[in-house]
Amino acid sequence: MKSDLSVDIKNILESGSYIIVFDTNVFLNLYRVSPDYADFLLKCLYTVKNYIIVPKTVQIEFNKHSKILYNKRQNAIKNLIEESIKLVKRQKDKTLNSCLVMKKRKLPEIEELIRCISEKYESIEKLMQDYFEDHNDLTLICDTWTNDKPSEFISFLDTNGQALLSLDYSTLYAICEEGEERYKKLIPPGYKDAKEKDGVRKFCDLIWWKEILKFAKEQKKNVILVTDDIKEDWWKKEDGDFVFREELLREF
Repeated sequence: MKSDLSVDIKNILESGSYIIVFDTNVFLNLYRVSPDYADFLLKCLYTVKNYIIVPKTVQIEFNKHSKILYNKRQNAIKNLIEESIKLVKRQKDKTLNSCLVMKKRKLPEIEELIRCISEKYESIEKLMQDYFEDHNDLTLICDTWTNDKPSEFISFLDTNGQALLSLDYSTLYAICEEGEERYKKLIPPGYKDAKEKDGVRKFCDLIWWKEILKFAKEQKKNVILVTDDIKEDWWKKEDGDFVFREELLREF
């Protein structure tokens, strides 16, 4: 059963007048979320793959960070089972050592207490081991990717001609010059990056925004923009809600 929202989105996309643009972090977050959720998100992306356009700046930033995040993700998943069981064992040892202190002080029935505690911790260890084994086939905890799936998705879009070509150097230089003036006047997007980044990097948001404006104008397309950036150089807060900056709507 499909919701009215999913039907509306399907109709909107199939009209051919819309493209979808994701910012870099949306793709990079695939490495940061839980394995099962990452797989779900990838399925969603493949469902709308024909409508996605990737700004060259987004592709470059993704390629810059994806390998490091992929390696971190794989190592974190591989170590999770071992570290979880080790944690239980460490707590067991600390608790039993505390009991041995009580035993030296001749507290009554300590042997029985130690036996009961040992059994409880053994039960917890078995519970955790059973959990990991039971969920192994569901790939919730164990390594779910034998290859770098987000990178494969970006490569698929690139091969399919859905990654934009690089802007020429004179255009990039002009955007950076414009950015200097925009940022002084706090004109969105990207001015919040001015203090945190240097060189061309601080203009990345402005550059890929300009890439999208250029493509949308030339191809006469509307844009569904997907971002997890909630800084004020994209949004303003009104009555607790995030509202897209009016300046960006006017510029579009």
